[in-house]
Amino acid sequence: MNHNARWFIILAVLSFVLLIIIFWKKRDSKLLALYFFIGSAAACLENVIFVWFPSYEYYPHMLKNPYYDMTLGAYLSQQFYVTSVALFIAAFNLGYGWIVALAAMFACIEIIFLKLGIYKLIWWNPVYTFAGILLYFWIAKKWYGMLLHATSPLIRFITLSGINYIVYAHLIMYALLSDHFHYPVYWYDSPERTALSVIIIYFYIRGLLTALVCFYKFRWTLQALVPVLMGGSYLLSMALHIFTFTYIWDIYLLIAADIVLLFCCNYFNRILTKH
Repeated sequence: MNHNARWFIILAVLSFVLLIIIFWKKRDSKLLALYFFIGSAAACLENVIFVWFPSYEYYPHMLKNPYYDMTLGAYLSQQFYVTSVALFIAAFNLGYGWIVALAAMFACIEIIFLKLGIYKLIWWNPVYTFAGILLYFWIAKKWYGMLLHATSPLIRFITLSGINYIVYAHLIMYALLSDHFHYPVYWYDSPERTALSVIIIYFYIRGLLTALVCFYKFRWTLQALVPVLMGGSYLLSMALHIFTFTYIWDIYLLIAADIVLLFCCNYFNRILTKH
């Protein structure tokens, strides 16, 4: 294990242990919904400040492709490190003293990563990290409060959309970071950055469509049209040569992920309608 990867893996293991403790102590299905939702919120911010307007770079040195290696560092940071602590704050209803202290901890970790040479700032600043994480922790705590009580239709729809976005991302992340998906568009100099941007748009579309049919509790015959239509879009894109993949199982993975997503969305819709 190289020096850079060690730090990322240590934090990932600690985050995983924290998640186990949370779900062991607080056996609440709505916490899982919250975990996925705040993960999607972190991902949306990451899309802006990492993919579209690059503000920093990670160097975990765990993947051969430099851009996807940086993406893996961002993925671990936003989906495990920060999100697990936000869930911890919400689950145990920690006060503002804890929120400030834990936000400061992440700012300090960022400075340590800079000193270790495994992280580089472009236009970002640790002060932004501190302020942003303060807001993020506060949102996580407030959102959990709304989920615990009579969830409004708007909050439920937004939550379902976020859950769909991040669950799908988790399901295909290995193939994505292994550079299995390619699009002949040239938005950026980096084809990997372009591919990631296109797939992010797909994530949003998929998340909203699946949330829509589950939110209104359409019949299963109508709900099944979503993965069917998405599968058709893959085949059409391939026929038009605007989407290619490395292995045949990649297309099976995408179709399977659409089906899994539909079941997950229905499950969380039922959870979120409970008082």
